[in-house]
Amino acid sequence: MQEIDDIILSTDLLQILTPDQAWHYTIIPKKSTAQYVEFYCINANNHDIKDELEVLFGKNVKLSALNEDIVFKTLGKYYRKKDNQPSTG
Repeated sequence: MQEIDDIILSTDLLQILTPDQAWHYTIIPKKSTAQYVEFYCINANNHDIKDELEVLFGKNVKLSALNEDIVFKTLGKYYRKKDNQPSTG
């Protein structure tokens, strides 16, 4: 599992995901090419998420494991949750 103190995301990488997608899948974009998209995640062996993301993005997806604390810290920094959304139901 990779250890990184602080992840810096470029504007191009930030635009790959909506905040809802980032938090739902608990992923952070790492790299995007014409052939694939790579994400940091807590569990790189989660094939269900990988399969869903491949359908969502229409290209191959690679997952790289990253420490849970760093994933949540980065999500909080770049993908702020909206607290003012009305509840449904």
